[in-house]
Amino acid sequence: SDSAQFGEAMVNLILMEAKSRGTVQLRSANPFDQPLVEENMLDDPMDLQRMRIAYRHLGEIARQAPIQAIAERVLLGDSDLPLSWLETASDEEVDNFLLAQSSDAQHGIGGCCMGRLGEAVVDPECRVYGLEGLRVIDASIMPLDCQANTNLTSIMIGEKMADSLRRSI
Repeated sequence: SDSAQFGEAMVNLILMEAKSRGTVQLRSANPFDQPLVEENMLDDPMDLQRMRIAYRHLGEIARQAPIQAIAERVLLGDSDLPLSWLETASDEEVDNFLLAQSSDAQHGIGGCCMGRLGEAVVDPECRVYGLEGLRVIDASIMPLDCQANTNLTSIMIGEKMADSLRRSI
């Protein structure tokens, strides 16, 4: 059959503009010590609700004839759960599945957001609030995903700050 050509498919989602916020803290003054990272993915109830709704919708898409025609079996994320599980699972069961399965698989942004004192990590010149002489100049300063190529955006951040630093010398 045609479906044997492709075997299995995996259904995944990416949540853009998440409201959940984690933390990154220094473990010690030693720059070689790994920082303490708490991602808190899907910690915001709205993020979890958006993922649940999207996951159920993606399940509906995957049940359509064109998908079924090319895949013998559609799995949910990185699990052994069949697509049919979504049809009977409660919201709480789907939420628990999402909390267990979610990971940071793409380009991390926003770990050291730029913004106002008290609401962010760095100021508009990428200076870390409360630490003299330290700047963060990478994708982590973006408070929201620009929904464009992260690499190019990071290069532009670097170019802008290189110009700013040259002018200040």
